[in-house]
Amino acid sequence: KMLLPLPTQTSLLSALIEQMRVCNVEQFVIGTRMGNVELLENALDDLEHPVALFQADTQTMSETVLMSREYIEENEAVAFGMPDTYFDDENAYCKLRAALQRGADVAVGVFRARPDQHRKLGMVELEGDSVISVIDKPNRTSLIYGWGILAWRANYWEYIRESDPHVGYALPYAIEAGLQVKAVIMDGEFYDCGTREEYFDLIAHIEGRP
Repeated sequence: KMLLPLPTQTSLLSALIEQMRVCNVEQFVIGTRMGNVELLENALDDLEHPVALFQADTQTMSETVLMSREYIEENEAVAFGMPDTYFDDENAYCKLRAALQRGADVAVGVFRARPDQHRKLGMVELEGDSVISVIDKPNRTSLIYGWGILAWRANYWEYIRESDPHVGYALPYAIEAGLQVKAVIMDGEFYDCGTREEYFDLIAHIEGRP
């Protein structure tokens, strides 16, 4: 899915990398299943920045992310994105970095959910700029923001459990432990292209079609 093409970029993955690159992310770490390694090597052949591409035949996203820690310096901040997603805000990772610089342990990029999109997203409850709770893919909710991207300091790693479906499950653990989990409201739309329908909705959005 991360190599699905876009009208304005080679692929979803290249769009994500570009949004990180413009905000001075220095190294990219990508885990993928064995059958995708060669495809990604070819797709990333022209990328100027260093890429650590590793095989991750794992059961959960959290397990894959924990494997990536091998390629990351011990106290280095992490910018995280899901490569089958797309978002409009070109300065998204710059905003997350700024939140870390202001003292956040975890910076959570949140987007206003479209109708029924809450069933796909981790929905966040805010108090000022603090995230005070996260509900993953609720059937019904009064919450209006869902998270789409993250940045974190090294102290967040200890809350990521490999058995959890994805790294967002660590947010409640971090909140309960007293970490500064700060929301950064992003401009524009967020798309999770895990389904055919949302991918084609994204293409229509990029092309300016209703």
